[in-house]
Amino acid sequence: MPYFGRWAGVTFVDGGRLRRFDSAGADDFAGRTKPLKLTELGSAAAAELRRASAGVVVHRGPVPPELIAAIGVPPGPAEGLAGAGALVTAPLRSPSGYGVLAVAGADPPDLDELAAFADRAARAVAFARAYEERATLARTLRAALVPPPLPSIAGLDLGAAYRPAQETTQIGGDFYDLTPRPDGRWALSIGDVCGKGVEAAVLTGQVRQSLRTASLITDVPEAALELLNETLRRSDGTTFATALFGLLEPRSDGAALRLASGGHPAPLLLRGHEVSTVPVRGTLIGMLEDVSFQPAQLELGAGDVLLFFTDGAPEARGPGGMLGIEPIVRVLADSADLRAQAVTDRISQLVMEHLHGWPHDDIALLALRCTPAPAS
Repeated sequence: MPYFGRWAGVTFVDGGRLRRFDSAGADDFAGRTKPLKLTELGSAAAAELRRASAGVVVHRGPVPPELIAAIGVPPGPAEGLAGAGALVTAPLRSPSGYGVLAVAGADPPDLDELAAFADRAARAVAFARAYEERATLARTLRAALVPPPLPSIAGLDLGAAYRPAQETTQIGGDFYDLTPRPDGRWALSIGDVCGKGVEAAVLTGQVRQSLRTASLITDVPEAALELLNETLRRSDGTTFATALFGLLEPRSDGAALRLASGGHPAPLLLRGHEVSTVPVRGTLIGMLEDVSFQPAQLELGAGDVLLFFTDGAPEARGPGGMLGIEPIVRVLADSADLRAQAVTDRISQLVMEHLHGWPHDDIALLALRCTPAPAS
């Protein structure tokens, strides 16, 4: 890297906010709770900064104090600029704002080299800014998609596990939801939408909210899935999802659940130490006009455990290949005496150990365990 001067600093304005760094490691944001605003410089200093960002300029002493204030030259170099020193400013051009690279020294550096270096720095700033915005958006969307805390439902023990995909920007579409209804029943849903990223995040929110709304309109789970199918088809016709949707009625001796499936993996029922697959099937949501759903009516008794999951669990692919459903069934069969949260924790651990650090899709698990009625 060429030698430019005794001191160098970067001043960048983005959306009315000012940020400065210099070669001594100083950062005007350090210790601040709020970003420095351009208006805090004063109109004269702000005008000098704007003029300096127009092109490469050599300022020989005495350098205007407004410019020194605008770019934050520290006292030592600033004293040199009051005499015969030179301050050179080169523009930092970026789609998100403007700024200057300032160099102070006894003599000006090679202006072509400085301008080229400023262009490279501006591109680096632009790339870093774009990545920061993308990562921030991903974190915000992911936080909005994390399922809310499980509710407390009399007679039911609930457990859940949710593991988003490892990559920060790979926002998945897995979700689960339990929403109370005015009649005392609960709308239960779990699903997975197509794609990754922002589009998947938007679709996940749409699907989850559509099912919540549908639960207030109809008492028939398959009708709720038909409404969801029509909603997705009316959007753009290219998005789809899988979903399980049911109405859960807690009872003193267990619970009743009417469940419909829109192309989603069927849940597993643990009764005693025997595991069976709930016979519920249906068409993928959002792709076809004519859909059909074969619902299941379940009567759950004390000790029964119902495990819902998204395909990120059985389709987890590690060094030994895909996990599959059989290991999940074996772990569930050995979990008859465990709380619901322990069940989902064990299965989540099974999946993570199988992955052995390999990347994975989003994984959602939801377990319901009917608790014995209290003795009278």
